[in-house]
Amino acid sequence: MQSEKSQVLVTDISFEEVRLFQQFIRSQIGVELGKNPQQLLVNRLAPRILQLELDSFATYFQFITSTEGKSSQEDILCIDLLTTNETYFFREQKQLNFFQEYIGTLNYSQISVWSAACSSGEECYSIAMILANEFGFSPSWRVFGSDISARMIAKAKRAIYQDVRMDFLSNEFRLKYLMHSKDLREKKITVVPELKKNVEFFRHNLLSPLPSQSDFFDFIFCRNVMIYFDNERRQQVLRHLLLRLKPGGLLFVGLSESLRDLQERYLEQIGPSTYMKKSNNENIETNVNEK
Repeated sequence: MQSEKSQVLVTDISFEEVRLFQQFIRSQIGVELGKNPQQLLVNRLAPRILQLELDSFATYFQFITSTEGKSSQEDILCIDLLTTNETYFFREQKQLNFFQEYIGTLNYSQISVWSAACSSGEECYSIAMILANEFGFSPSWRVFGSDISARMIAKAKRAIYQDVRMDFLSNEFRLKYLMHSKDLREKKITVVPELKKNVEFFRHNLLSPLPSQSDFFDFIFCRNVMIYFDNERRQQVLRHLLLRLKPGGLLFVGLSESLRDLQERYLEQIGPSTYMKKSNNENIETNVNEK
């Protein structure tokens, strides 16, 4: 059992320790830890440090960067713990309403959607509900979700949620696409199997391009992610997204995010933080990087 002294130490983090973790997260996934990194690190990592019976943040940092820590994937777990994962069904509903109206005008034989930072999967299943409502449980559409967090991907695949996550979901969609736990005291819901069949999840770092054999997408959702990147890495992520978006395809970003620096050349805004790709991929690799 740990001493009382160790429990005090594990919640005491120095500016140097904060700097080390900031550099680590920035180098691994390009993300900044936000306005209050000290509190974030303490809140997210202190329980894990206690669990491992370590005595400080510095000791934990040494562990995650060691050969032993990497072989046990503690570095990946650390990234998971520090990743912001707040989401719910039909978040930023204005955009999803636009998406729902837009697909009703299409004459596509196949529709492919990528949720590029899907967290625990609610966004993917919200999109899937819209597609199923328009086209039925059909192989004509697929939703792919990716996230840097292996923990969140595992949760997305399980598709079991607290029922408070569906507060913004219509009664129609609740009845058609969700099932309640048999034990109502648990207040948990899950997605119907027919919907899950059309949704696929995988772990992916947005700083890296998708493999060359990957699909091209009609729609890409990458919402409330750009704000965590500096400008250089934001351009890098956008380049990777654009290279996988079909000409005429739509890119959805967070309502507080803007793509004005790319709008004239590659994108046309057609809805709330919603952009249509105007051109093919020729020169995007170079020109986006030059912005």
